[in-house]
Amino acid sequence: MGQDDYRYTDSLPTISFIAGSDYKVNFYTYNTGGNPVNINAGTMDWYLSPYGSLDTLTLHLNGIAGASNLFVLSINGSSTSALHGVYTYQPKITDFSGKPIKTGQGMVIIRKAIPTA
Repeated sequence: MGQDDYRYTDSLPTISFIAGSDYKVNFYTYNTGGNPVNINAGTMDWYLSPYGSLDTLTLHLNGIAGASNLFVLSINGSSTSALHGVYTYQPKITDFSGKPIKTGQGMVIIRKAIPTA
């Protein structure tokens, strides 16, 4: 496979929700030994791009630190009300010292809402 490292590609779960609905996602951090990594003084940026178009940023949100190895991402319905289709998401977690933590990426399926009367 050459020198490229694809171990972290599409390693995060697929997220699916209806456009315009509020949605929460929990991200837990662990080291390669499976032990929790304390990131309570860190930050998390969450990026969303159309699937296959990673050079097009559709949405950028920030996660909120929860427990010592947890970030909670709240996706407000107003930020997705005009979206539908398949997207790629990439969270970027940075620890308290400014060091990035590899996380991977996953897919988001945003379904159109059924019109109401």
